Amino acid sequence: MRSFIFLSMAAIIFCISSCSVYTPNVLNTPMLREKGDASISAHLGNGANLQASYALSNNIGLMTNFMAVNSEVDVDNGDNRKGKGSLYEIGLGYFSARPEKSGIFELYGGVGLGKVDIDKTIFNANNQVRTFEANATRFFIQPSIGSAGKIFEIALSSRFAFLKYSNVKTTYTIDDLEADNFVDIDDRSWMFIEPALTLRAGFPRFKAQLQIGRSIKLNNEELGYDPGFVNVGLVGRF
Repeated sequence: MRSFIFLSMAAIIFCISSCSVYTPNVLNTPMLREKGDASISAHLGNGANLQASYALSNNIGLMTNFMAVNSEVDVDNGDNRKGKGSLYEIGLGYFSARPEKSGIFELYGGVGLGKVDIDKTIFNANNQVRTFEANATRFFIQPSIGSAGKIFEIALSSRFAFLKYSNVKTTYTIDDLEADNFVDIDDRSWMFIEPALTLRAGFPRFKAQLQIGRSIKLNNEELGYDPGFVNVGLVGRF
């Protein structure tokens, strides 16, 4: 348990947000077992995440996810970027768990709506502020395998995400767009594969969680996004 707490604190210290147009949220891995099971969780890391899940039957689960991001970073040339964003998701899936076994398989899919808003301050004689705004729709498919015991839980997941931007509004110059890799982001669909390891430790109905993962862009075109995510939080079961 002490090792788990140490890893969680290290995750908080080293987690950095970069004011990008895409920050992956926590992979919701509820590991439900039977009809009526429910879980609620809260996490911090790349952003603030709230998640809830409910078993509609012995094999069908419903999930909802929310993420809010608020970050600031100084770029190499001395300029400053402040960014904020949000993502709302709903998903439905299948899970399989045997009462006498700890192993669980899950397969969820869903859709989310997001928004990103970035202000870039150019420190010159006029201290110009340039803005970038966009809406986004994301579809995802997420298979997971895991083991859930009374004290420890572990899950391996891989989320396949399909992202489309719309309603881009910006006062960025062409040079700004190229420097931040925001050029024509609404001209194509963006595809990601996001593997993650989830560890939980605590009590049967209340556990601490650490999740570590990567976001791997499958497109060749450049995009300003966060390639890694580390989140820590608490999970309650009902």
